[in-house]
Amino acid sequence: MEVVTSADGTEIARYELEPGRFRDMTQPTLLMVGGESPPFSKDAVRALADALPDSRVEVIDGHSHEPMNTAPDRFVDEVLRFMGTSSVRDVQKDWKQHETGGEPMDKIAELHRSVFAAVEAQDPGRVTQIYHPDAVYMTTDGDEHPAREVVAEIIKTFTGAFPDLRIEIQRQHLAGDGVSVIEYTFSGTHQGELEGIAPTGRKMEVVACSVAEVRDGWIVRERDYYDTMAMMTQLGLAEG
Repeated sequence: MEVVTSADGTEIARYELEPGRFRDMTQPTLLMVGGESPPFSKDAVRALADALPDSRVEVIDGHSHEPMNTAPDRFVDEVLRFMGTSSVRDVQKDWKQHETGGEPMDKIAELHRSVFAAVEAQDPGRVTQIYHPDAVYMTTDGDEHPAREVVAEIIKTFTGAFPDLRIEIQRQHLAGDGVSVIEYTFSGTHQGELEGIAPTGRKMEVVACSVAEVRDGWIVRERDYYDTMAMMTQLGLAEG
């Protein structure tokens, strides 16, 4: 991300997509785009699909840039289908216990929600109670990092920039095999520095999705999806 200053002194975040960075990313990847999205968004998805060695593109017809907000049920269905679960109903059948004798589903749900409780409590130290020492966290750029270190830093960064940060869980889906999917919104007022960007005093509210994999009472892998551009636009740091 590059920060530039406009003629009136406003700091604006400018992003340059580099699809080539993702050519070595071998994880199966789902790319979703709204059928009514602007041309540059569709071009970006096509470029990423060409670069990623194992990707699939789903077009959400009749919706624009935020199908996770305007078509949440369709969005979740596509994510679950991509993960190998046909519907939320299939997930609910296995609520109490995996048929394979794995982790109790209610414990998986509780552990995943504890991540958000740690954020709202502004307590990065809790990550050692939630994530396995070898757990990995995938950032929005597709890179994987040690989860404990990265999640603790994310908590510090966002609660420092948004002291009144609030998280509201909209839905939670248990996809079997220790996988939990949480749809949520996070909101707050930009009152502190955000990765080098001075406070704007503006409010933001962003729709997001978190996918966690649980084994033996620990989160072993997590990835979050949220619209960075929507957040930056609300803060006046990017053009909508």
